[in-house]
Amino acid sequence: MGSFWGHVDEGIFFILLAVWWMVCAFKEYIMSLFWDNPVEKNVLTNRGDVNGRVAQSRLCFCKIGVPAADLSTLAESKGKAMKPNIHYDVTICRPIPLEIIFKIVFPIVGFLGELLDGGVRFQDSEGHFVKLVYQQHMTIYGIFIIHSVTDLLAWLRAPLFPMFNYVTALLAFLWYGVAFYYHANMHGKEPVEMIIHVLPISLMFLVSTAIMLEMRWQEGVWTMVVRAYGVLTLGTWFSHVAFMLYVHNKFPGGERSNLDRSDPNNVTFVKAMFGMHLFVNLLITIAIYFMVYLALKLRFGISIKGGLDRTLHDYQHLPLSLGEGKFGKGGAGHFNILDMQDSGQENSPMLLDPEA
Repeated sequence: MGSFWGHVDEGIFFILLAVWWMVCAFKEYIMSLFWDNPVEKNVLTNRGDVNGRVAQSRLCFCKIGVPAADLSTLAESKGKAMKPNIHYDVTICRPIPLEIIFKIVFPIVGFLGELLDGGVRFQDSEGHFVKLVYQQHMTIYGIFIIHSVTDLLAWLRAPLFPMFNYVTALLAFLWYGVAFYYHANMHGKEPVEMIIHVLPISLMFLVSTAIMLEMRWQEGVWTMVVRAYGVLTLGTWFSHVAFMLYVHNKFPGGERSNLDRSDPNNVTFVKAMFGMHLFVNLLITIAIYFMVYLALKLRFGISIKGGLDRTLHDYQHLPLSLGEGKFGKGGAGHFNILDMQDSGQENSPMLLDPEA
């Protein structure tokens, strides 16, 4: 981490991870809102999916599954039935844990970089500890590696403790904040470098708190939004910090920049910039939500209108596919929203306008 590219790589990792979480979480949340209407509940519970398959997006991201037997629950939940996840799969014919692979590869590369940079040694010839900052960084990477491995084991349905991948994620961000606190207060740190490391500590604890609450509630979108927003801000902050602290025309860019790290004005500027990151990333989060909504509207014809207490939907693009039995030929199987699009059926006159 102690270089330009070390900070940029970490920043890009967090930005990509946060945007991915937002896209997937917002997609599932909007789809959960889509079931929130008594008229739609009556229609959908008689539609069913003749093949009993899981509803799955063909946009190649974020698997969405809605069992037909759960439609009544979803219809009464006003979006709260949305279940956040610690990871999301890419679905190309079958789920692929690309996010988990990404989370495994990146910290392993970072861990090896910290270990090998300057030689594998932690004491000098006189027995004094060396590479102390590297050791702190290695512990951060190490716990993230453990989290990613437990995430993969959970994806493989290994016999782990319940929510163990959440526990390791909570520990990873919690130690991240503690390590940064002591890193900022190491002897010899200049004021600018100190405040740069102190400011993101609140975000690290915020993310760990969101993960803990998500373990407790296991439904709703807000813990996921807070978690993704915090990680996004960490990513943009680390990327910006790289340009402030280091030169960026060399690799890995470990040389100091010309920024006066003792100037009080620069300390104040850094504080203002952190607030700007919070502001801009909040706008980005809102923009991503509306872009996901627009994509779903164009793809599935979804139109959600209403306020905080009431949500209405546009049914004109939802053809009715009647099956056999209570839930169609698939029984109490799964409802596949794609079958509605791909069936080529005309819109049924049985579909009702909720505003009529």
